[in-house]
Amino acid sequence: MRTIAIVVFTAALLTGGVARAETDEDRISTRQTGEDSFEITLESKSVFDVPSATLRIAPTAVELCGGRYIEPGRYTFEMNQAVTGSDSEDWFRLVQNIRCVDSLPQRPQSERTPQLEDEAAAEAVRSKVRQLSEDYFSRVYAQMGDDASAALAAMGGGEDADSSAIFATAADTPVSIDLFRVTVYDNLPSAPADGVYVAVDYDNRVGNVAHHCGYLMWHTADVEEFTLGRVESGILDDRLLESMSGDEVYAVRKQLRCANVYDD
Repeated sequence: MRTIAIVVFTAALLTGGVARAETDEDRISTRQTGEDSFEITLESKSVFDVPSATLRIAPTAVELCGGRYIEPGRYTFEMNQAVTGSDSEDWFRLVQNIRCVDSLPQRPQSERTPQLEDEAAAEAVRSKVRQLSEDYFSRVYAQMGDDASAALAAMGGGEDADSSAIFATAADTPVSIDLFRVTVYDNLPSAPADGVYVAVDYDNRVGNVAHHCGYLMWHTADVEEFTLGRVESGILDDRLLESMSGDEVYAVRKQLRCANVYDD
């Protein structure tokens, strides 16, 4: 069997709704991280998306907060799904941080006007974020050792890796960074905070990973300082690529948000 892993790091809201009952294929654990804050971990073989996983942990969050309001924080998730062979080893893991509060903050409703004056300003943002993204991947790819596939899987495709999994990339490792789409969102009313958001779709090659795909989401409040708020990462390595048909490769690349994701 060949499997492919997808890893996402982001910040999002804990969704509401009626939760489905926990199954024998679910394992939920909790850890207190502060006076009023907790980390909830779901390990499941029956759900493979964040909304469904969030519903599974909702009763646990309610129980932890004991009638107080739940303020969701950052979450991470990882999943492994078979693209060939049996799916018996498929798994999904969600780690959600929450805080118990007496009241939820009320966000004032306001009209948001674009911050970028013209296309030249938008292009300057794209150029800056493109450089920031290239620097980000250069740092990540400097820590691949001699097996990029294993290193990216251990690191979750990002810089917050367990230090024991980080070691210098072999000097002759091929690296190709393809930031094939950079999209600027200028102060959208639907965005969680004021400012400019920039999505960077990528389809990179590093070592024995033929496609390291996904997207980065950057944010700036002042068009000066940019922070990386979201990283989505999927890995398709050479060994797996060789075992798949052309149609399977195309479908998996689509799933991972590689360069063919916007094809008709």
